[in-house]
Amino acid sequence: MLRCRTCIQRAARQPITPADLNKLPLLFLSRGSHTRQFIERWFAEQGIAVEVDMELNSSEMLVELARHGYGAAYVTRSFVQQELRDEALFELTTTAPIPERFIGVATRSSASLSLIADHYMGLLSATF
Repeated sequence: MLRCRTCIQRAARQPITPADLNKLPLLFLSRGSHTRQFIERWFAEQGIAVEVDMELNSSEMLVELARHGYGAAYVTRSFVQQELRDEALFELTTTAPIPERFIGVATRSSASLSLIADHYMGLLSATF
């Protein structure tokens, strides 16, 4: 999902076209990450060569810069629930829907999970 600060709040009031979204300052993860590839592919499917204004190595930094008004960041909704509730960030909806992403986990059926792996699976289940 695309998240932004109050300075882009106007765009959050109604769905934004991919072309208009590309005119906003965009904050993405570094080139090569699966998340970056996913959103770039979405823009390409809309016939747009995305223009990224800032590339960062962590979602935490994307959120912080978006909170400070530097642009719109592409991060998962679950990662910024509190910021959305506090209206520190606003969710942008697009006229061309961005497909949902899913996470999968493979485990051995013949082996039990370690304590930490079991805890992590519980966190994933509670979040998604």
